[in-house]
Amino acid sequence: MFGLVRTGLDKLKAWVSGEAGDYDWEEAHAKYLSFLTPGPFQRAVAGGDVELVREMLARGEDPNELDAPAARVIGDGIELAGGLDAIECAMAMLNHRRRPEDADAVRNIFACIELCLDAGALPDGPTRERWENTPLGLAVEQGRPEFVRLFLSAGADPNAPADPKGNTILHHACRLGGNRATYEIVRLLLAAGADYTARINPLHGQIRALIFETPFGIAVTFGYHRLWPLFLRAGADVPNFWRGFMETSRCPEKAQRYEYLRMVEAAGGFQAYEKAHAKALAATLAKKFPAHIPEEVFPRVVAFWAHTGFYGSVAAVAVLAAETNPRTNRGNLLRNLCGAIRA
Repeated sequence: MFGLVRTGLDKLKAWVSGEAGDYDWEEAHAKYLSFLTPGPFQRAVAGGDVELVREMLARGEDPNELDAPAARVIGDGIELAGGLDAIECAMAMLNHRRRPEDADAVRNIFACIELCLDAGALPDGPTRERWENTPLGLAVEQGRPEFVRLFLSAGADPNAPADPKGNTILHHACRLGGNRATYEIVRLLLAAGADYTARINPLHGQIRALIFETPFGIAVTFGYHRLWPLFLRAGADVPNFWRGFMETSRCPEKAQRYEYLRMVEAAGGFQAYEKAHAKALAATLAKKFPAHIPEEVFPRVVAFWAHTGFYGSVAAVAVLAAETNPRTNRGNLLRNLCGAIRA
């Protein structure tokens, strides 16, 4: 054992110092593929051999067949773990294909998975007695929106459990960050019917359960503001703990993001805010064009062009303030908010 450790350390030192030359990624991928599965069909799919997969499927290969069970150590004993189907093997291989140079290999694996799904592969993977992540869940965890779209179009369940704690696939998606890939993944999941009201089990105390219990709550907690309008448009309520993050944030830029939630809440909900935002944008456009253009043209342009309601707009708040009775509490709130933001 210690000899193996020493050999590994020597290889690492040689690679860091440059004495070992360039790292052979293709050799490493080939070794991992050989370790991953003994099944020839599973290996062809995970290896991205499109022509071989097409040929084997034409000969009657079952895309849902599992490879040989693998032995693994569980505590003091050994348990035979259930084998993997071809798509599960492919998703495992994809987790090792993250370099820009792997783009062609990723496209080939995508094509192989598509062939399997067209041949009748189960989009949620094989049924297991114990919890296992589905191919859709694996695609979400790897941050691959193109694979998420593929599995959802094949009928994958967006509400499948993702872990024993009660997290759903949407919970995991919201922990990926606020980048473009995450935005697209969350949008796809919500459009496919993912349950944004799903709550995790309160395992870590009431406060932690409160802020992490829903997918929207996770996005608000971490300040992933690009995801917020997706949940609001889907019908989610604004979590009632956002003010605490706005007031205690040490980063002014992050604190400014929560102004958006304050605007939506003051408007009485996302739909009212979205409507006021569209009206404000249409009025702004109308001032930029000749007066002979009909007024009804600009709302149509805004509806086609703009992501109304998806970002903070002082003009939208001003429209709401002007349309709301100033003697009501909401009218006072909107006028004060508009003045505070402009100040």
